[in-house]
Amino acid sequence: MQVFKNYLERFAKLNQEEWKLIESKVKTATLEKGEYFLRQGEVNKKLGFIRSGVCRYTFLNEQDEEITKYFIREQQWLSGGESFTQQIPSENSIQALTDTEIYVIHYDRYRQLFSEIRDWAVLIQRITEFSFAEKVKNISPMLSQDARTRYENFLRTQPDVVQRVSLGHVASYLGITQQSLSRLRRDLAQQA
Repeated sequence: MQVFKNYLERFAKLNQEEWKLIESKVKTATLEKGEYFLRQGEVNKKLGFIRSGVCRYTFLNEQDEEITKYFIREQQWLSGGESFTQQIPSENSIQALTDTEIYVIHYDRYRQLFSEIRDWAVLIQRITEFSFAEKVKNISPMLSQDARTRYENFLRTQPDVVQRVSLGHVASYLGITQQSLSRLRRDLAQQA
């Protein structure tokens, strides 16, 4: 759990007693490749933190095709957003793309920490703001870029992901067909 503790301490200093409280509420779990952490329509009852592995956050488009919104990897959170915080059905799904080891805390235990740890609310707010800024930094530029630029930026900002997930998932994330992605990869390889 040292990786998890180090991550939390980037946002707030925890004393031994506070860390023991957190440790008592967090469990380790494994998601097998293809397994869902959360499915659309479910209420998310747990918060996850990835120790190792890659997951994807998805939604269904008008044609009921599952589209990759973004990738979630080591030292990032699996939450389902409002589904977890407001305990409402999720509009999205979270699926493991590799065998994934996670730290999990159940919603009720997470809520207990607000009364048990003085600065828990501040810690969660800082983590939420940081996580949101990271997602915006990765997603926002894609709205105005052509496919080639999106792919080149993806290779630059998430090189570890491209090596561990299928081209189909990368193409879905980039908003292009797998055939277009193959063509882009071939063109870039010829120019190298």
